[in-house]
Amino acid sequence: MSSPLLYIAGMGMITPLGPSVATTVAAVNAGISAYTLSEYDTPEGEPITMARVPDGVFEDIEAKIDEGDRFNPRHDRLIKMAITAIREACHQRSTEQAVPVILGLSERACDKDGLSSLVENLQENCKPWISTLLSRSLYSGRAAGLEAIDFSFRYLYQLEHSFVLVGSQLFAAHSSSRACRKS
Repeated sequence: MSSPLLYIAGMGMITPLGPSVATTVAAVNAGISAYTLSEYDTPEGEPITMARVPDGVFEDIEAKIDEGDRFNPRHDRLIKMAITAIREACHQRSTEQAVPVILGLSERACDKDGLSSLVENLQENCKPWISTLLSRSLYSGRAAGLEAIDFSFRYLYQLEHSFVLVGSQLFAAHSSSRACRKS
C-alpha cells in the first residue's frame, strides 16, 4: 500500500531576516544574522541575545485588526505576522471557499482574556482562505508546527478540500504558513 502524496503549493513566512521566504533565504545564504542584544536581561542581569522582527515591518502591513477589549502589542504582532505569511503562501493560488487551517501555537493559550481572536482576525484579512469553522489550533509549543503538519496530512484526506493551510509560530520570533495540496 502506498502512502498518500501531498505537495507544498505555496509557502510564506516573516522572520527577523525579512518579511518573505525569498528575503529570509537570501539573508541566510548571505550569512546574515539578525541576533542582537535585546533590552531584556536574565535574572542574573546579563543581556539576552535574540532576533526580533523589526518594528518598522509592522507599519507596512495592511490589516484590519479587531483589538478586542484591550490592546496587546505582542498579540498585534502575532496577528500581523500570520497575515503576512498566509498572504504570501496563498498569493499564487485561488480558492472559491475557505480551506481548513491548522495552527501550531505556543504551549498554552496565554493572555487571551480581553484579546481579539487570532482566527477571526485571519478570517477578516485573508478572505476567502480562512474560516473560523474550519480552523484548528494545537497548543504544544515548539513542536506544534510539526504536529500541525502531521495532523494536516491525515485531516486533508478525510475532507473534501483540495488545500489545507498550516501555520506555526516558532519561538515567538516568526510565523510561517504552507498551503498543501493533494496530488
